Amino acid sequence: MRCLSLALLFAAFAGAVCADDLVLNNVNVVDVDSGAVLAGRSVILSDGHIKEIGAKESLRAPAGARVIDGSGRFLMPALWDMHTHPLEPEALSMLVANGVGGTRIMWGLPRHLEW
Repeated sequence: MRCLSLALLFAAFAGAVCADDLVLNNVNVVDVDSGAVLAGRSVILSDGHIKEIGAKESLRAPAGARVIDGSGRFLMPALWDMHTHPLEPEALSMLVANGVGGTRIMWGLPRHLEW
């Protein structure tokens, strides 16, 4: 749960400073293609997008970038929940709070589009 929350925290930082640069140092990146965890990486985000991932020593932080120490934390893509039945708008916030970036609502109603 701690890993999922951190992934969303990083995503929130990226969205909050989308016009600025953000560097996450010393994070463990979950590579979903290979199934490996890449330990001790630095991640540079710019304009809300990941620009570079690599060893801290090999990356140069952009001038004026906000730097966050992610030691002992994990960075991973958001999860998908493919079967939900939200009854209140707050249910969608709970999905995000638990690392879910996308969902499929099984009986979608017009109110779900408004949320």
